[in-house]
Amino acid sequence: MTARGFTLLEALVVLAIAGLVAAVMIQGFGTVLAVRQSVAANVDDLRRVVLERNVIVDPLTGLIPDYKDAPGVFRGGRQSLEGLTIRPLNGPAGTPRPFRLSLEYDRARNETVLRYLEEPMPSQDLARWPGDVGSFAYRDISGDWVEAWPPLFDENAPQTPWLVRLSSGLASNPVMIAYVASPHERAFRIEDLGMPGMDDDRAP
Repeated sequence: MTARGFTLLEALVVLAIAGLVAAVMIQGFGTVLAVRQSVAANVDDLRRVVLERNVIVDPLTGLIPDYKDAPGVFRGGRQSLEGLTIRPLNGPAGTPRPFRLSLEYDRARNETVLRYLEEPMPSQDLARWPGDVGSFAYRDISGDWVEAWPPLFDENAPQTPWLVRLSSGLASNPVMIAYVASPHERAFRIEDLGMPGMDDDRAP
């Protein structure tokens, strides 16, 4: 029995089939790479958006009340707020630190800057966006949003709001709402009664 090799036609058919298979595999591999790059870019964008939001919202979620005669009493307006937080950006977590968040408009650049101050550290620019855009708002556990805290003519309002809202010009985070989970009133002290003789300076 004599050995028989491939004919030229058979070899060409095999090469054509192999070429088609290779082309399909390369195209599929290219599609996989494109999808992988797209997913990676979307994940990076999502990570950036979440990080941006967390940096801004964290100090607000850590708001705690201070004694009414202390400098850390929470005060909030449309363009700024200040108080105590146990989630500072610079100090150790869990340690009450005074901080301030403010929206400052740079007329020369036509930009609004969200600025964070935690003394004794220098201020930090957390975000910026075009135009004179942005405001803070506050809300109790129920009721409507208000532009100042404590609300005007409401003597029974807690020292810190339950919700703080930042409306910004950021495309990725136009509205951010922080839920304040800590107690909203400072523990009572005897000194808060304001009775004569309770103050060491008045004692004989």
